[in-house]
Amino acid sequence: MDEYCADLDPRNVHDLRYANLSHAHLSNADLSYTDLTSANLSHAHLSNADLSYTDLTSANLSHAHLSNADLFNADLTGSNLSYADLSNTDLRNADLTGADLTGADLTGARLDDADLKETMMNGASLVETRLYDTDLTNANLKNADCHNASFGNSNLSNADLTNVNLMFATFTDCSLCRVNLRHADLSAALLVHVDLTNVDLSEASFKDAILFRTNFKGANLTATRIGNTTFSNSNLQHAQGLEAIISRSPFDT
Repeated sequence: MDEYCADLDPRNVHDLRYANLSHAHLSNADLSYTDLTSANLSHAHLSNADLSYTDLTSANLSHAHLSNADLFNADLTGSNLSYADLSNTDLRNADLTGADLTGADLTGARLDDADLKETMMNGASLVETRLYDTDLTNANLKNADCHNASFGNSNLSNADLTNVNLMFATFTDCSLCRVNLRHADLSAALLVHVDLTNVDLSEASFKDAILFRTNFKGANLTATRIGNTTFSNSNLQHAQGLEAIISRSPFDT
């Protein structure tokens, strides 16, 4: 689309359904409460834009520039955000159910109370991202970088976190039942009151991690790597592969 979109004043525009705004220059624009259902915003420049309460259902935001944008309470159900720059965005209360966030940059984003059920986040960056009261049920985060991310009271049941970088990550009061954490790196992570029932932790790393009141019941710990790891008041009942743990450290159960 031609760059005449740079002159678009969206303050009086509320119905942009199916609009073609590809490559549009809308940084700092006020698009709050706008209906952008199925709009094409691929490669659009939306840094610092106000998209709060905006309907972006099934919108194409692939490769869009959304750093520091306000997406509070936005509806992004089924949207395409692959390889989008969402660094430092406000996504609190946003609905991202079934969205495609493959390769997206969510560094420093706030996702408190967001709905991320069944999202595709393969290879996404969630470095220092905040996810409190977030629903990540059945989400796919294979190969994602969650270094130093914070999860609090979040539900990650049945999510796929294969080969995820969770170094220095924090989990508090979270459910990770039946999660696939095979090959995940949880070095120096902090887990407090986390449910890891029936989780696949084979070949994962817990070196220098602290695990307090964590439930490993039925978890697969085959070839899990530990060293200088603290297991305090944790439940290892019926955990599998305990005999195959590499670099044992004392369990305080």
